Amino acid sequence: MVSPYYKQHWIDIDDSRFAAYDIILQYNPRMAPLLDPLDLLPGLSVLDVGSGPGYTALELGRRVGAAGHVTGVDINETFVARANQRAQEQGLLQVSFQQAAFPPCPLPTALLTACSARTCSNTSTRLKRLSKKLPALPNLMARSC
Repeated sequence: MVSPYYKQHWIDIDDSRFAAYDIILQYNPRMAPLLDPLDLLPGLSVLDVGSGPGYTALELGRRVGAAGHVTGVDINETFVARANQRAQEQGLLQVSFQQAAFPPCPLPTALLTACSARTCSNTSTRLKRLSKKLPALPNLMARSC
């Protein structure tokens, strides 16, 4: 169970922490080996849990192409708003973000082909539990850095 402090840490973020997270969580091509095991192909649907500023979800969106879809989920409304703006600015209309706690999964799981979580071990633990309940989702991957 997530402690109230830890959860609140991600809900209440001041501007200096947003600036730091924008730097720390940017996607870098050296991170490709973390995403490669998902075997993403054009047209797939992906859920990115704990998407933060959205950089990983945007890269996932490039991989699934315009025929696919990536939904980023984060508990912080500012991360969600900024990530949606980035997706629009980059023309990645197949990527969207929504504010939600996790679990439960905010999307119908039958629509998903892959799922990832990059930033927190607690979310990764939750994804591992979810993977046991969703055997039809072969590319469910919990990854942490």
